[in-house]
Amino acid sequence: MQNQAFAALALCAVLLLSGCLGSVPQSKYDELKAECAKQNETASSSLSAANLRADNFKLQAEDCLASKQATEKLLSDQNAQMASLKRDSATLASARQKTELIAKYRSALEQFNDAYGPGKVPTTPKVNNLNALVVSIKDPALYGSWLDFTRCTVPSECSAAKERFAANVNSSVSSLAYQTVDIIKAG
Repeated sequence: MQNQAFAALALCAVLLLSGCLGSVPQSKYDELKAECAKQNETASSSLSAANLRADNFKLQAEDCLASKQATEKLLSDQNAQMASLKRDSATLASARQKTELIAKYRSALEQFNDAYGPGKVPTTPKVNNLNALVVSIKDPALYGSWLDFTRCTVPSECSAAKERFAANVNSSVSSLAYQTVDIIKAG
């Protein structure tokens, strides 16, 4: 568009110069002058319209860039938040494993006392359930004290084995509780 306007102005200038140097009637000169003025006005308005559109596109591009930067910041913030949540989730999962194990130990002691406590009679289902629970805990010390208790024959041995079983449970529960606290503190 600008090239057309420049070409029209150049043509007008050449024609004007040739009119001054040659014998061009005044009416032809006036006609060319009017045509040049009209083309100049058209070119000017086209240039203004193009500049206005360019300014609008520039504003739109700036808005788009600002929107892109805001979106990237939001995504960055959300990614940081998700990473934090994943760390918290892993911490809680680890702590949950410890607390579930604590619950198993407590359940083992409760079942043990229910089967072998004062005035209690150990039944086969109670003993089998307790045995399965002790095995599922996978604690060699607890399993060893359980085997000692189940194989004892002398009342004093049985009493000592009973105390070792309860001591193993309580020791493991305390240790797991401290581990759980450490996991939560570290998380």
